[in-house]
Amino acid sequence: MRMIGEPADMAAVLETLIQAGYEVVANGKTYDARGAFGKRVYARVRRAAPRTTTARADRTDRARKQVPPRQHRELGPGTTTN
Repeated sequence: MRMIGEPADMAAVLETLIQAGYEVVANGKTYDARGAFGKRVYARVRRAAPRTTTARADRTDRARKQVPPRQHRELGPGTTTN
């Protein structure tokens, strides 16, 4: 990506891209903008790879009392159907 503008503005745009989940690689060099105001900078931008998280959980439902399956439209004890 080529950006032309003030260095502070370009840094803010690159930071916004990083916060939005993009991987930004810039060499840090700025060049004079030919025929325009400010400076020119080149950067490579791509969607960052999704991060994976590993979690461990212990099952707690094995010691629970088994509940018999209910018939269709049966809501359970203390409830009625119309």
